[in-house]
Amino acid sequence: MADSINALYSHYSVIFPVDDVAETIKWYETNLGCSLSFSYGEPVNYAVLSLNENLRIHITKKDDDFKPSGRHTVIYVFVHDIDKVFDHMKSRGLTSGELVTADYGMRDFDITDLNGYRITFGQGA
Repeated sequence: MADSINALYSHYSVIFPVDDVAETIKWYETNLGCSLSFSYGEPVNYAVLSLNENLRIHITKKDDDFKPSGRHTVIYVFVHDIDKVFDHMKSRGLTSGELVTADYGMRDFDITDLNGYRITFGQGA
């Protein structure tokens, strides 16, 4: 039964509620190299940013006082060359720590976006 239900799923997306959608689009384009795949509204109140065909972040204009956790990762991005990704992020002043080898078998590091969302990038050690 579970296999037949699982076959019905297609994909998922994270959706970040943000104060300023246009400013967030610019930050992700400038700092992560994302491209705008979709936008809705005038002014824009919903957008989809793509890093590649597999990595997308949806953002929406928030309508409450929601604040992201400063302690918890909201996206863990698995990469092919963690050293290059870390060097790129560090050169932009985005890293909030060092590249570490964790006891769970990953080499990873964190950045925090302009809205306070913590994103971790990692590769198997």
